Amino acid sequence: MRAWSRHFICAAIVIGLFTLVRISPAQTGELQFKPFVKVEPGEPDPDARFRIVGGQHLYFSIDYPSGRMSGGESMAVFSEETGGKTSPSFDEVIIQDRDDYGVPVVCRGVLQLGEEYYGYVLDKGPVEGPTKRHAYAQLPYTENPIESFTYSRLYLDFNHNGDLTDEEPLDAVAFPERGGSACIFPELSLQLRAAGEKYESAFTLVTLTNVHQYAIDVNCSLKCTGYREGEIVLEGKHRRVVLVDSNANGRYDDQASLYPIEITDGRLIVHPGDMFYIDPHPKASNLLGPDGGNDQFFVSNLIHFEETIYDVVISPSGKQLSLTPSDSPTGFAENPNTPYALYLWGDKGMFTVTSDALGRAKLPVGEWRITNYMLNRSDETNTEEAPTSVDEMMDSLTMLAGSQKDPQLFVVQENETIQLAFGGPFRPVVTLKDIRYSYSAAFGPPEPGSIGLSMTLYGIAGDQCDTLMISGEKPPPEFTITTPEGEFIKSGVFEYG
Repeated sequence: MRAWSRHFICAAIVIGLFTLVRISPAQTGELQFKPFVKVEPGEPDPDARFRIVGGQHLYFSIDYPSGRMSGGESMAVFSEETGGKTSPSFDEVIIQDRDDYGVPVVCRGVLQLGEEYYGYVLDKGPVEGPTKRHAYAQLPYTENPIESFTYSRLYLDFNHNGDLTDEEPLDAVAFPERGGSACIFPELSLQLRAAGEKYESAFTLVTLTNVHQYAIDVNCSLKCTGYREGEIVLEGKHRRVVLVDSNANGRYDDQASLYPIEITDGRLIVHPGDMFYIDPHPKASNLLGPDGGNDQFFVSNLIHFEETIYDVVISPSGKQLSLTPSDSPTGFAENPNTPYALYLWGDKGMFTVTSDALGRAKLPVGEWRITNYMLNRSDETNTEEAPTSVDEMMDSLTMLAGSQKDPQLFVVQENETIQLAFGGPFRPVVTLKDIRYSYSAAFGPPEPGSIGLSMTLYGIAGDQCDTLMISGEKPPPEFTITTPEGEFIKSGVFEYG
C-alpha cells in the first residue's frame, strides 16, 4: 500500500512539473497593403520612416558615337554566386520588341518583381534634357556633341506576356527636387506572384539622365509606394506591425546578406533585405539602421524585442508575419560604451540588439562577428508628432557608427557573459594624401605643391568610425600644424568624405 502511494506521489509530481511548462505558440499577423499617405510640403508625414528605403537601382551608360550600352541588370538582391546580377537578359524576357522608339539607342533592362521578371525600355520622352553637362560644372567645359534629351518614356511589360508592342507608353514628369534632368513616372500598379500566391503591389520609378561630353549616364530608382500593415499579439498586448519591401523587388521576405569579403577590404558589409517595425514610433532616433528605438528590424531568422528573442517567419507576399518566442539558449555581452547597438552576423544570419542602461545585451548562443555598431546619444524625449520630412528627423540625430576590419569571431555560451571590445576612447590617425589630381567642389583644384591630410578615428579594438553626427550635423574636425618646438604652421578643418 505504501509502495503504491509512493509511486502515485512521484507520478503526481512529474505531472505537476509538466503542467508548469507553458509552450508559447506562434503569433501570426495578417498584413494588408497600405499606400503611403499623400502629404503636401510642410505637412506632418506619418509614413516618413517607411519611405526611407534603398529600392531597386539600375544604371545605364551609353557611349557616343559608337552607341554601345552597358548596364540594365537588376540589383535588387545581392548574390555571391552571380556577383550581384540576379536578372535574366532582356532578350530572354521580351520575345517581341517595338521598332518605333524615338532615339537610336534606348535603355533596355529587366526588373525583378516577386518571383518573376519584367522587361522594360526607357525611351526619349516629353521631359527636356540638360543642355550642358552639370557634373563638375566649375571645370572647363567642352561643347557637348550629343543631342540633349532625357529618358522619360517607359514601356513596361505590364501583362507579363513578353510582348512590348501591346503596351502603351508611360510618360514621366519633371522632378526638379532631385536636380539635373530627373523625372518621376506615374505609379506602377502590378499583380505579382510569389510562392504560389497572387498579390497586388505598387511602385514608383525615378530616372536621372546625365549628358556628358561623349556619353550619357542614366540612373534609375524603383521604390515601393506603400507597405503592409497589420496587428499581432505579443505577451497579451496588441501590437501594430509594418512590413516594408525595402529593396522594391516585390517580395517581403528578403533577409540581409553579406557582400563577398574579398571585395570589402576585410570588412563584413551587410547588404540589407527588407525591414519591419513593431509599434513604430513616428520619429526615429536613428535612420541609418534598425537600432534606434528598438522598434525596427531587419528581416532575419531571429529578432530581439523587449527582452525576448523571437523566431521570425514571413511569407514572400508579405501577407503573413509570425513571431514565436525562441527556445534557443542565450548568453550576454557587455561593453561600457552604453547605450550601444550591435549588428552581428553568425550561423543564424543577421541579428541586431540594443544594450540596456548598464551596457548589457542578450544574445543567442553561438558564434558571432560584429559587422557594425552604433553609439546612440540622440534625445530620447521624442514627441508623438509625425515629422514633416526626413530632414526633420535627422536634426536630432547624435550618434557614432563604426565597423571593424577582419572582425574577430566570439562565442556566446549559455548563461555566461562575454566582454566585447569596441568603441571609445577613440584616437585620431592622420595620414598624407596625394591630391595633385583631385578636385574639391568646395575649394576647387589644389594649389601647386599642396599635400592632403586624411584623418580617421579608431576605437580600442581597431574599429573605424564610419559616421559621426551631432544634432543632425557632421561637425568638421579642426586641426593645427606646429613644429616639434611648438611653432605654428597652419590650421584648418577637415572635410567629410
